[in-house]
Amino acid sequence: MDLDIFNNKIKLCIVGEGEWGQQVKHVVELFDRFELLGSINSSTPEDQKLSLLEEANMLYIAVPKDAQLEYVNYGIDNDKFTICEAPFLSSLQERKDLYFKIKENTPRAFLVNSAYY
Repeated sequence: MDLDIFNNKIKLCIVGEGEWGQQVKHVVELFDRFELLGSINSSTPEDQKLSLLEEANMLYIAVPKDAQLEYVNYGIDNDKFTICEAPFLSSLQERKDLYFKIKENTPRAFLVNSAYY
């Protein structure tokens, strides 16, 4: 990942093309700071999905909670800034596992955006 992130555009991939993913897309397009690489949905071809995920340095995850963990883990494992919509994770154990994974493996930011709590 580019260590000079503050002087370069943030390359963003939106995971989820539902209502919220579309809203985020429209907001991102208002800011020159971001380069929207594209978005992923369940019918995105695997090679295109992988290409977008690899090229991005930020992931905005706006998919149902049963699909979130895969992308959150990808973001953490690949040193991506990761923002995830809530509700997030199904159990206390999943939360603990993720907490320790983040604490041990990534200097990057991770945010759960939640208006539910």
